[in-house]
Amino acid sequence: MYSPSSRGACSVAHNDGTIYRTRDLESAFRLQTALTTLGKDDDETAGPPGIVDTHCIKLDEPEPIRDSKFMCAMVYGRYVAVIGARAGFGDTGAEDG
Repeated sequence: MYSPSSRGACSVAHNDGTIYRTRDLESAFRLQTALTTLGKDDDETAGPPGIVDTHCIKLDEPEPIRDSKFMCAMVYGRYVAVIGARAGFGDTGAEDG
């Protein structure tokens, strides 16, 4: 299990998404990697078009609190933003089987 502080996060904000402020860019990419490590039956998936430094996964089991089936972690400088969705990023909203 990862700990954001062990990956260099020094501040965290949370609402419908989560934003981590890390000590530097290198720490931001380490945290992104830890947050998007694939589980046994998870799959990598395409992220939103035009957003660089994004890593997205399709979860085999929906995230239990928000029922998200997809998750992306984006790096911007020393910040990492994590968002979830029930449909894939770029999907029309149709349920993904």
